[in-house]
Amino acid sequence: MKPVMTLTLNPAIDQVIEMERLVVGSMNRARSSTPMTGGKGINVARVLKAFGMPVIAAGFSAGAGGTSIVRTLESEGIPARFLDVPGEVRINLKIHDAASGKTTEINQPGFPVDDAAFQQLLAMLAPLLDEASALVLTGSLPAGTPPDAYRKLGILARERQVPVFLDADEENLKWGISAFPYAVKPNRDELERHAGVRLHADGDWLRAMRGFREAGVERVAATMGPEGVMMLDGDTAWHAGGLRIQPACATGAGDSTLAAMIWAWSRDLPPKRTVALMSAAGGVTTSKPGVAFCTLEEMLAAADQVTVREVR
Repeated sequence: MKPVMTLTLNPAIDQVIEMERLVVGSMNRARSSTPMTGGKGINVARVLKAFGMPVIAAGFSAGAGGTSIVRTLESEGIPARFLDVPGEVRINLKIHDAASGKTTEINQPGFPVDDAAFQQLLAMLAPLLDEASALVLTGSLPAGTPPDAYRKLGILARERQVPVFLDADEENLKWGISAFPYAVKPNRDELERHAGVRLHADGDWLRAMRGFREAGVERVAATMGPEGVMMLDGDTAWHAGGLRIQPACATGAGDSTLAAMIWAWSRDLPPKRTVALMSAAGGVTTSKPGVAFCTLEEMLAAADQVTVREVR
């Protein structure tokens, strides 16, 4: 199988801080603090690699942090194809409150790029896409990137008949959809913002997801937090309930869910099984402290515990 290419245009070093309880406006002491090279596309690449799939991680990098990210990926057996630009990668804080089970994220803007750098990136990616089975577009854009960057990247992939898996928000989601990706994976907040409505009953979710279908997206999977995942495939929708877990850290849960979707797609698994795997991957990852992802074995075992129903 050709490798899946994941794109991370605004990579980061994530500082994961574990606390007993976060008290805003007060001095807090951390139980632990762990740095991890990351970014949503890089996380997806890691999970897919652990699932046994060939991957390539690509994007922009900058400064000593960018060098560290590339070296780390190569040491993990993930080919890294990053374009160096001036500046320094951002450091994001992921603060996990053990008392509430919630994670507070503080994401920095990162380095800027100009149009010339973006054109260089397109030129670098074109031959790589000729050897890719799919392209994953996810995460934020660095300042200076064209606002329609995800449209241009989607078109580049579409010209080479490479399916695109899109996980983005607001303008990036809007522009990404205009290039007709194969699949879109919004979470509740992203779907509500895109549809302009609050989501409550099944019918609300279905109407919001059908908006993507009408825009030309073949498969839409919405993550619902503890309530699991709902997926619309053609005219049929399936809901996989959430795992019964003790939440530890939600960082990377959405990336694991997307990786599960891609893994199932690569094996041509039916939608009912796909949505169960997605819910399982997100749930298992959320149950782990710090930034730690589900394994293939854990996902497969947990998927058998997920209740799936057809949504009408």
